[in-house]
Amino acid sequence: MLRVGAECWILYPGCGKRPVAEGIVGSAPPSHNTEGRHDRSFLMSLCEARQQNVTVTSVFKKSVELMFVHGNSGIRYLDEVAIAPDATDRTVRWSVRYLVHKVEEA
Repeated sequence: MLRVGAECWILYPGCGKRPVAEGIVGSAPPSHNTEGRHDRSFLMSLCEARQQNVTVTSVFKKSVELMFVHGNSGIRYLDEVAIAPDATDRTVRWSVRYLVHKVEEA
């Protein structure tokens, strides 16, 4: 997992090693409450542990689908997130496997 506040490249399966967007790493999503109404499988909880929230700051490739759609949100693509009017709407959940620390060029 990347450090919270770090700048990162956002990759996507099938797009090779070229980033589709860039963003700022946020915290990991809260773990599931086992006392809640819906119980999740052990495998699903492991998958959630490998995710982080990312605030999308810039998109390089159009029509890239979100890895995890947020509830009833009508937003389905990264470029829609980047143009969201409110900064809190620009946060998406992404697999840590496809987040790479952005290295500053010399």
